[in-house]
Amino acid sequence: MAAQWRLLTDYLLRAGARVSLTWAEFDAIVGGLPRSAVDHYPKWWHGDRPNTRAWRAAGYEAAQVDPGFAVTFVRTGSQSSGAMTHPPRAVPPSVVRGDSSEPMSALDGLDPTRCLIVIPCSASKRKGGQVGAPSTAVRALAMARRRVLSDPESHTDETLVRPAWQRYDGYLYRAAAPVLPGLASTDRLLILSGGYGLLDSRDLIGDYNRIMRTRDWPSGLLERLLAERAAGSGLDVLAVASASTDYAKVLRRTPWELGPERTAHLMTMRGMRGAAAVSSALGQALRTFIEGRSDYPPSMVIERLDA
Repeated sequence: MAAQWRLLTDYLLRAGARVSLTWAEFDAIVGGLPRSAVDHYPKWWHGDRPNTRAWRAAGYEAAQVDPGFAVTFVRTGSQSSGAMTHPPRAVPPSVVRGDSSEPMSALDGLDPTRCLIVIPCSASKRKGGQVGAPSTAVRALAMARRRVLSDPESHTDETLVRPAWQRYDGYLYRAAAPVLPGLASTDRLLILSGGYGLLDSRDLIGDYNRIMRTRDWPSGLLERLLAERAAGSGLDVLAVASASTDYAKVLRRTPWELGPERTAHLMTMRGMRGAAAVSSALGQALRTFIEGRSDYPPSMVIERLDA
């Protein structure tokens, strides 16, 4: 999928005078950098091109480039015609309740170190792993997993297994890569999986190809498992999913009973097109939250799940 350069413009319009990005961060923002950014260095970084127009529209130039590793943009003070002329400002996420949205800093009251994070799986997966057996779960989930994974459509291979958070290699996982090891090591990361249902991030799983479809699973099973895990964690919940997917359906149907002063939120994107761009933006937003920053993607929306 071609890079979406308007996402870079949006990002820079809310940034500081000097912006340093790792290559992975840059790639996540635009939804996939082309090989020409490295192969055609330095030509690709100059002249009149879609990429140069994107950062110049926000009033920046590429001041330092280390192809494949990092890039630094510096604000020049002049934006291209048609770009926003007011200074960049932080855009708080929206909290959505029913059909209305109220702009506010929805996540300000949440401590990233006191949140259970729930994310979807990805179609892209790393190959290989270690010899072992798939993880076990409650009887109903184990039975449902066997049925779903035995479907020839799932293309399951469990001869080699990996921890779940390392198996998935999609855009969300790449964008959020710096924060996933810490979440996994503290048992604060759950994964909704099309093939395995609900996973702890360190569960050992095989390779498979199955998107989340609620009809594959016994009615209410995944929702009950999520609710039980969240209630027992003693933590707030922040879930991440594309708004129109079955992953989001499961999260919205879950009976979140978290007790007093605990909340459950769903982080989605509004007005974005393209699954890769949405997933990258969700990963970027999750990383922003965990790292305690405020430079969220401008399309981010927060839904209150337990209201």
